[in-house]
Amino acid sequence: MQTLIKAVIKVAKKSDMYNSTLKISEMVQKILEENYEPGRHDRCKLWVYRNKVAPVLGISERTFWRMIQPHIPED
Repeated sequence: MQTLIKAVIKVAKKSDMYNSTLKISEMVQKILEENYEPGRHDRCKLWVYRNKVAPVLGISERTFWRMIQPHIPED
C-alpha cells in the first residue's frame, strides 16, 4: 500500500493533467482487479471503493465509477 501512495504522489507532481488522470485510473482498475470478487456480495465494487480506493486516493464515488470504465484513446 505504501508503494501505491508513493505512486500517487509522483502522479500528482506531473504537470500534464490528462496523463496523471490516466495513471490514477490505471491504479483504480488495478485495486479493483485485486479486491473485487464477483460472486461475493461483501466484496462488491462499492466495498472496494469505500475500503481500498477512497482512503488511499481520496477520489469521489462518481469519479471511481467513471475511472473503472474502459478508456478509448482519441487518436
